This record gives sequence, structure tokens and C-alpha cells, in this order.
Amino acid sequence: MYALYAFARLADDWSDSPTAATMESGDFSSSVDPWRQWVRELYLVGATTPKVTIDALSAIRPALADAVQTFSIPGEALERLLDGIEYDRRPPVRIDTWSNLVRYCRSVASSVGEGCLAIWLDEPMERIGPEVKTAADACGLAFQLTNILRDIVEDSHRDRCYLAADDLARFGLTSEDWIAECRQRVASRAGRKQLPAPNGTDPYRTIVDLYLQRALGYYDVAWGLYPHLSLEGRRMFSLMWSTYYSLITAIAENPAVVFDGRVRVSRSTKLVLLAKHLWTPLYHRHTSLVTKGQRFDLKAFASLAPDRAMLESNESRSLSDAKIAVIGGGLAGCNAAIHLARHGGKVTLVEARMRLGGRVGSFLDKASGQQIDYCQHVGMKCCSALRRWIELTHQQDAWTEQSSLHFVSSRRKPLTIRAWPFPAPFHLSGLLLRWPDLRLRDRCVISWALVKLLLRSPKETDDREGALPWLIRSGQTERAIKNFWETILVSALGEQVDRVSLGATRKVLIDGFASTRDAFHLLVPNQPLSQLVDDRMRHALLPLGVEICDQTAVQRLAQDSDGKWSLKTQDRVLESFDGVVIAVPWNRLRALLPEAVEARGNLSSMESSPITGIHTWWDRAWLKTPHAILVRKFCQWIFPGPDAHNQVASSKTKSEGGGLAGSEAYYQVVISASRQLPRGDSSHVLELVRQEIQSLFPDARHATLLRGKVVTDPNAVFSVSPEIADARWSSDRYGEKAIFLAGDWTDTGWPATMEGALRSGVRAAEEFALRWGVPMKLENDS
Repeated sequence: MYALYAFARLADDWSDSPTAATMESGDFSSSVDPWRQWVRELYLVGATTPKVTIDALSAIRPALADAVQTFSIPGEALERLLDGIEYDRRPPVRIDTWSNLVRYCRSVASSVGEGCLAIWLDEPMERIGPEVKTAADACGLAFQLTNILRDIVEDSHRDRCYLAADDLARFGLTSEDWIAECRQRVASRAGRKQLPAPNGTDPYRTIVDLYLQRALGYYDVAWGLYPHLSLEGRRMFSLMWSTYYSLITAIAENPAVVFDGRVRVSRSTKLVLLAKHLWTPLYHRHTSLVTKGQRFDLKAFASLAPDRAMLESNESRSLSDAKIAVIGGGLAGCNAAIHLARHGGKVTLVEARMRLGGRVGSFLDKASGQQIDYCQHVGMKCCSALRRWIELTHQQDAWTEQSSLHFVSSRRKPLTIRAWPFPAPFHLSGLLLRWPDLRLRDRCVISWALVKLLLRSPKETDDREGALPWLIRSGQTERAIKNFWETILVSALGEQVDRVSLGATRKVLIDGFASTRDAFHLLVPNQPLSQLVDDRMRHALLPLGVEICDQTAVQRLAQDSDGKWSLKTQDRVLESFDGVVIAVPWNRLRALLPEAVEARGNLSSMESSPITGIHTWWDRAWLKTPHAILVRKFCQWIFPGPDAHNQVASSKTKSEGGGLAGSEAYYQVVISASRQLPRGDSSHVLELVRQEIQSLFPDARHATLLRGKVVTDPNAVFSVSPEIADARWSSDRYGEKAIFLAGDWTDTGWPATMEGALRSGVRAAEEFALRWGVPMKLENDS
């Protein structure tokens, strides 16, 4: 093993520095032909005196010759390595397509992996199956993509650009642009000591992100090699995989670091990894956690006949070769489209309505001329897919982070709660101790239940168990359930406590509040949602080449003998798609997918839960906080319009009564799980809202409700009840037919939220790419 690695390392050094090795004559040649001859002589049994001598390799020759004959290391693998080395020695190095980059990576890295396999396997190389070959190939690709990202600056000074020109061109760059920019950024940092990190609109940062996502996808597939190795080989493979993975993780945490120079794994990280692999209990725990974290199915990836053939012929497919249809322009479909298009996919997005956004959108209030959201949508800082989507669609200025929670207790007392400056989850002490309408016993039993949830590992049975029975068994008082658990869960899950599952409850409390100190921070849009999910979404999709077909309802799908899909609409047929992402609600799925009718048994168990947005216009502003959470009241949340706070601030200097002459103040009241709301009588609902608001907010007692509008979506979210544990389908349920599902109702592990919808789009994009032969890991956390 040491001899094989030493050969690869010396060959790489030779390609980088002409002084790293010399020929026997002292005249260094740029040709790799002597190296090839040197390798071939290793396989000559009985040859004692080599005809070709290379000083840098003389020390390892006896060990390497013994290794290649003892373990039958393929000579073709070592010669493919030299093919890649020869390419490196011919600057300027440019690679035109992703497929050619994969071919290069297989030469310089997967070839070494093939040699390692011969040492680590218990059986001869000719007897291994496609899964092992695919995983070994993926391992080489993962490692080499990591090397490329690690050495971006060094390579630029050697006039090398290993990033595919077609990827660069998609964002308006050339290989020469890339090299010049890398050199300039290094020079700028050297002169100014500091250079701002690239933001979401920086094409150079975008390219790094794309290659990180592909590398992480290959790491997932590569780990599938682990169970196929000998016991001795597993530990060595795990150490190598973990070391490289630590490097790519460090880059993923701060992608801008690649422009600072060569990225390295810290000495402390190396020592920790060494300890984990020397001490058997730590080693078993480490490999168990890594295995549990893998998302991709190696068997499905390896079973692709076209990819197997390409692997044997050193060919590869790129997403640039794929034509994909996405049906449904909601958050799920748009997110799938943007990720696929960023990686080069030719995407057609088909939406029946005239706007994008699905259930998220706005309407025009004719009286005020305002764009009003159907219902207030709020994210949390723990929602990584939402934050990523905000970045990809350049909406950073359109969302406001709110770090405090503003309550109004049942006793009409306003209260602002912030996290305490302790590490998570102890930061929640401030929230729990100041939560309104609780007694000491209530706080104690809530603390105990939270500790149990923290210590409880997620289980599949959690989604089949009701939250309320578990809370009662955990000693929760009626007051604790009504004032704490119900306030959180009804708002977050859109369903009553007695109808939600324990799994959904744990997701909200642990991921939404306890995971990090700022996880519970609210992300609130400060512009109408129609601008964000339609206008800005289009501005993000169109430059990537996405074709948007709005006002186009798909009636049915058809697949031809070549496996290509066509979409039949009312007036035309969209043809020749390699795959289809169906991102529609579960209750509309069977209209497009006949197979869903046969399996509708579990889908039929899904129920909807309504959410009501009550839009009110007043003659003056009366809410002094960014929002209000009402405990045990008819109204649950109150949100002002974007300009309401300015009205309040200025009104104090203009009018003793708090009003602002000639203006209106808009507030939206949100009521989740609104099944019991009086139907068909908006005036009665508005009167209940007016009475409650004027009884709770002093400034509202002098305000007049000018008008209002009650908007209820009966299918706002799906009910996260224990009954749907088996009803949520995976994105790849019909993956063998190149059909992938997206929507918040699919099995993302999240409830019906913007985060759940966006994650489903990510999953659908990942699954298509995996089956196309380009694994990508678009989100790092689960």
C-alpha cells in the first residue's frame, strides 16, 4: 500500500515540478514514455536488472514490484495514472466539458483506487461486481475533485484550470477569466490583508459551490465501497475517506477559503481521525455514524446499464446532456428546476397558472392598491433549504431576521423573549423561564419533556405515535399543554396538538429551537410574496436557460420506446424529456400518474388542514412590535405590513391618539388549523378579531377597523397525524421510470412548510442526477 501511494505521489510531484525527479542521464525529459516502460518492467517475472532507471523511483521499485505481483495490481491502472500525469505536463491545462474532466479524474485518481482495491479486496479483481467498481470509481472522483478545489490557487499560477469550460460558460466565465481572477484575489489579499468573502451573486463562488455539491455526492456513493472490503482494508479506506472528507467539509463551511491558497486539514483534525481509527470502539462508532448519514443508494446508482458501459469505456455523462421537465411551479418545482439548471440541465418548467409560487402568493387589494399575501409565510433560521433558496434567488434584502419572540399573554401582558447567551440547547432557558402564563411546576415538567426529546434518538415509530399521549405520559399539565405546546405546535405544524405526531413535534422543538442558539429566529418577508416567488424566481431561472411554460396545464404523460417522456397539454405536446419531476399536491397526483391510482391506499390517508389569513385595515397603527404571538386566544399570530413600524414611530410625534392622518394600517391575523372557524360569515369573524385585538392592545382601543377580508385555504397544509406515517412517498418512488416526485407532502422528514417544499425539490433534483450518473449532494444536513 505504501509503495503504491509513494508511486502516485512521486508521479504527481514530477508533473508539478521538473526538479522533483531526474532521469539517470541527468537530462530531465517531459515525456512519460520512460515512466511507462519502467511500469511495464515491474510485471516482468524474473527480471532483475531494469532497463530503465528513474532515480526518484529507485527506492520504491522492489516494494512496488512485489506488490503488483502479489496482489495482481492491474498494470493498466498505473498506465492510466501516467496518462493523466502526461496531461498535467502540457500547460496551459484546459478542460472543455464535465465529461472530459471525469475522464481526467479517472486517470489520475480512480486508477489509484483500482490499485488499492486489488490490495484491499478478499477476492480477485475480475470477480468483483458493478457496485464495487462504481463505488471505487466514485471514490477516485471524490478525492480528485477535492484536490482540484484545494489547489485552485496553485493551479492558477501553473496556468492550469481543471474546471470544465462548459460549467464556467454557464455563468459567463472562461478558463482564462478563472485563472486571472484567482491570481487577482490572492494578490488583493496579500496587499490588503483582507478581502470580502464572495456573496451569492458571485459567479466564482457559484462555481465552487457546484463542484462542492458534486464532490459531496461522489463521497456518498464512494462510502458504499466500505462493506465490500476486507477487514484490514476497511480501516485504511475509512481513514483515507474521512481525511479527504474533512478537507471537503472545511471547504464547504467556507467556500471562499479556496481563494486564499492551498486548503489543509488541521493537525488536530488529523489526530482525532487517527485516534478514531486506532481505537476499535471509536472506529466502529465513527463508521456507523458515517454509514447512517449516507443518502444515496449505491445499488441503484451501480445498476444503471448506460453508466456501467461508460465506466468500462472511460466515458461519462453530464447533466448538460439531460433534458428534464418539471411539472408544477410551486416552491418545490422551482427549487428542483434551479438546482438542475445550475448544473447544466436543460429544464422546462410547466405551470398551469399564470404565475409561479403555487400556494404561496399575493392578491391585489383594490381599495389600497397593495399587494397582500394570501397568508403570512414565515421561516426560521434552522431552515437551511429556505436560506439557500433566498441566496440563490438573490432575496437577501427581502427577508428580515427577527431574533426575539413577542407575546401577549392571556392576561393581556406583553412580553418579549430572547435567547440567553448560553450554548445550545441551554440558550432555551431564557425562553422557558419567561414564557407567559406558566407556573413553576409547568416550567419544570416542560423542561423534563424537552430533555427527553433531546436525548431521544429519532425513530421511525415516532411518526406513528401521537404527540399528546406522549406529552401526558411525560407529566405535562393541562396548562403546559395549552399555553406552551399548543402555542408552538399549532403555529408550526398547522394542526391541533391532539392530531400531530411525536416525530413532527420533535422536529419542531429540537431542530427548530434547540439545535443552535439562533435556530428559532424568524425569517419574515418584507416584500409581497408574489414578488419573491414569481418575479424574482423568474429572474433567477431565466438566465440559467430554464424554459418557463406558464398557463400550461399538463393532462397526461407518455413514454416512448426509447424511454423518452412527452407531456400532453391542451394545445400541444412537449417531447423528448429524459426525466420528469412532478411537483404537484398529493391530491392532484393521480391525474398525471396512473400508477398512483393503484397505490392510492396510503395516499388517501392524507388529510388537509386549513389555515386562515384575516386581512384587516385600520385607521391607525397600533402594534409596536414586529409580530405578536397570542396565548390561548382566538387570534394566534398578528403580523403588520412592511411599513407599519414607521407609521407607529411617526404617529407618536403627530397625534396623541397614535393615529396618522390620512393613512391606513394593515395587519394580518393568522389562525392555523381553523376548522372550527365560522364558515360563510366573514363579518362575524372580523368582529371577533376586532373585539379581541381591542381588548389586548391599548393603542387599538382608539383605532377603527375600516374593512377586512377573510381568506381560508382548506388545503393549506397536510395534517401531520400518525395516520400518514406510511403515506409520504419518497422522491424516487418511480425513479426507475425517470419520474421523480416533489412537494412538501413527500418524505422529507419535515412538516408542511416552505422548508419541506424546498427540500423536496432538492431531493428530486438529487435523485434525477444520481440516476443520470452525476451524484450531487445539494444540502449537507438532513
